Amino acid sequence: MLKIGNLFIFFILTLNTACGDFTGNTESDKSNSPVNNSSNNALPRSKVLSSNKAKGKALTVNNLASDLVEQVITPAVNNLEDNVLLLNKELKNNCTLQPLTNSEAEKERAIVLRYLWKKVMSSYHHLELFQIGPLMDNNFELMYNLYNYSYEFNYKYPSRIACRIDYDVLTNSKTPIAIDALKQNSSGLDAMEYLLFNNDLQHSCEPGRSQLKEWESYSNAQRAAARCDYITLISEKLVSDITNLAQRWEIFRQNITQVPEQKLINDLVFAIFFIEKHTKDQALGIPTGLSKSIPKCFGQFCLDTIEHSPSLFLKEHLLTQVKALSSFFDGQNSENENYKGYGFYDYLNKIENHSDLINKLKASIKNLKQNLTQLPAGFDLKASLKKVDDYSKCQNSTSRNRTVEICAIYQDLREITQLLKQEFVVALSVRLPVDSEGDAD
Repeated sequence: MLKIGNLFIFFILTLNTACGDFTGNTESDKSNSPVNNSSNNALPRSKVLSSNKAKGKALTVNNLASDLVEQVITPAVNNLEDNVLLLNKELKNNCTLQPLTNSEAEKERAIVLRYLWKKVMSSYHHLELFQIGPLMDNNFELMYNLYNYSYEFNYKYPSRIACRIDYDVLTNSKTPIAIDALKQNSSGLDAMEYLLFNNDLQHSCEPGRSQLKEWESYSNAQRAAARCDYITLISEKLVSDITNLAQRWEIFRQNITQVPEQKLINDLVFAIFFIEKHTKDQALGIPTGLSKSIPKCFGQFCLDTIEHSPSLFLKEHLLTQVKALSSFFDGQNSENENYKGYGFYDYLNKIENHSDLINKLKASIKNLKQNLTQLPAGFDLKASLKKVDDYSKCQNSTSRNRTVEICAIYQDLREITQLLKQEFVVALSVRLPVDSEGDAD
């Protein structure tokens, strides 16, 4: 086990006292944060408004949406922006991806960068669940600019994206690539993950690939430096992308009361169903073969489709999104108790006494959180599924018969999405999102 030195401990203590909304600071505290004094072009942030619930205002669709935007989603946007800026700053000052000299200082710098990437990735997955307004415009373009993992592409071409990243690293080492010329599928948080958590300095392309021939002549020090240069370039693009997203979000939140009520309720319900189509069907259902999202994967394990394989970040990814789902219902920001307003539980009680549905949702979400929390730290889905000697054990796992735990967790999540599809949308008198209609997974 690597002994963490004083440099890393000092860095983490400094980070935890200065990184903003999700560490317990109020909005007034953020004026002293070094993050907010960065030289980016973001619009000045408006103070997060007091909730309509705290003010005793009537519960209307507009006031529900306003509270969710202010108390839940806006702090999530701010947190992602802060964490991207912290990672960018550290990369520019202390990029060490591979500790070539095996010194404690190099090891600690590499650990710090991975830690900061995880903070960014966690805040991204938290925000990812709230697909409304500019977060969903142009087919989710602003979010995909930041992170663009493709399950189907990885299934068909498991090494091609890594090869593309390696090629761009080499190209940038010879002639610097302009930020606006970076390709979406090799310049987001997923590309960063490959570079930060891959200790092998060889390229991932097929042997003898002519475009990467020059890479083979680089020393390890040259390869590490080239990767550092490219990952720092990626972080500059991420700063630009999150600044753009934050600016668009600021405009949206200031005009939320202008959006028609029916559109608001439809958009909020659509956002909630991200937990079904992405978290359940893609992050869990495709690798375990329990979802039909990729037909050829149905009924068998698809190990090449596992998200966050390099970083073993899947547990945190799932847990973050389940906590975000909770925020939609209870109106409580899952990372900061200072932010609380109206949530869908309040609205369900207002339109009619739906206490039975509320209790079922609360129990199911609590159960799922507990089961995810009990997965081991650094949970390795690929290693876990490789140990299963008979696929039917996964198929037959349920919330009560937990033969293969991760397959049972899929069923826990399905229990929630079935409540959403069969009772929640009926209670609200809204239609299911088109891609959830007829979905029996």
